[in-house]
Amino acid sequence: MTETAKANGLKVFDYLTYVLDQMKDYAYEHKQKPTQMNFDKKFLEGLFPWSEKIPDDCKLKIKR
Repeated sequence: MTETAKANGLKVFDYLTYVLDQMKDYAYEHKQKPTQMNFDKKFLEGLFPWSEKIPDDCKLKIKR
């Protein structure tokens, strides 16, 4: 995950924090136990490093 995040121009720590927070919130909203989480495919696709849904805070600033 870390190498894919780097390859997609993301700040690794911020990206991983975002992913874990989103997973925690999803489980809470869907009343799932941590040991029995079932995630929706579209939800997971939104967490991929190349997803357009990743917030700008997770992206590296490119100097021009």
